[in-house]
Amino acid sequence: MTVAMRSVDGVRLVHAEDPDLGYVVVEVVVEAGALLDPPGKEGLASLAASTLLRGTRRRSHQQVMDDVNDLGAGLDTTAQKETIAVVGDVMPRYLREWSDVVADVLANPAFPADEVERERALVLEDLRNLRDDDGELAGHFFNRFLYRGHPLGRPTDGSLASVARLKAADCRAFHRAHVRRGNLIVLAAGAIDAAGADALVRRLVAGVPEGATPRATMPVPPRAEGLRALIVDKPGRTQSQVVLGHPSIAWRDPDLFPLLVGNTAFGGTFTSRLVREIREERGWSYGAGTGITAGRQMGTFSARFFPATRDTVPAIALTLDLMERAARDGLDADEVEFAKDAL
Repeated sequence: MTVAMRSVDGVRLVHAEDPDLGYVVVEVVVEAGALLDPPGKEGLASLAASTLLRGTRRRSHQQVMDDVNDLGAGLDTTAQKETIAVVGDVMPRYLREWSDVVADVLANPAFPADEVERERALVLEDLRNLRDDDGELAGHFFNRFLYRGHPLGRPTDGSLASVARLKAADCRAFHRAHVRRGNLIVLAAGAIDAAGADALVRRLVAGVPEGATPRATMPVPPRAEGLRALIVDKPGRTQSQVVLGHPSIAWRDPDLFPLLVGNTAFGGTFTSRLVREIREERGWSYGAGTGITAGRQMGTFSARFFPATRDTVPAIALTLDLMERAARDGLDADEVEFAKDAL
């Protein structure tokens, strides 16, 4: 596999050629995510991303999906704190037809009012159901509590109140402001050579305006000393959903990849140290793990497990002790090698 990065028609391209893969994976990333949601309209980036496929000026939602499915290809959208993305995969012989559909989605989304309302209703239903999903609820409150008063604490999907305010015109305005060539990164991997990748980018962005909009800049969250705990009480439960962690490092930090290896060794595989101690040795939780999400300016480290209520406090104490020991004494060489092989 060969990997190259270059600019094509004002768009950054990351190209990883692997002719043995047999198909092409494409991701069009827009550097505009939930951090750019206007105050009171949290969830806008997520709604705009999910409604990109809901029809263009030339294709209805059904036509978009039919045109993709007829090629045996995939197409979806995602939204995160700092980006939204259009992602998919297709066999090389259908790449031109598939990219024509995606180019239409990127340049000409219609955001029909009825389709936006349909998608908004689904988001509102998911937010209502959040109250009954203890795992998702724990993650939701963890982020809010960790980044209180900071943009990172605002939920990507928004709230019942903020999503209820969103309209099709908001989605159009978000798209018009941020889907510009200077904000785009195209990732193309698989059975596609350099000339094919360059041609793909040109087709994808042919109708996208030039220029860029400013990236979101964030204040540094105030440093919190000591341990803080938030309890979301749901009477009658016999099990706890525990999330603990702290702010972590940015994409460009030279320690990112060593930290990812260390995280994998500590809590990133089914046989890692945390899982072994929590699950195998004590049987306190069927699952346990740690993760790192990096961002442009900072990221988040978190550990999660779900013990019985009676085991919650000792499980938290053990996890904090394991983290402290790993930071103080490091990891064993065989743990690190296993993590590197796993990655």
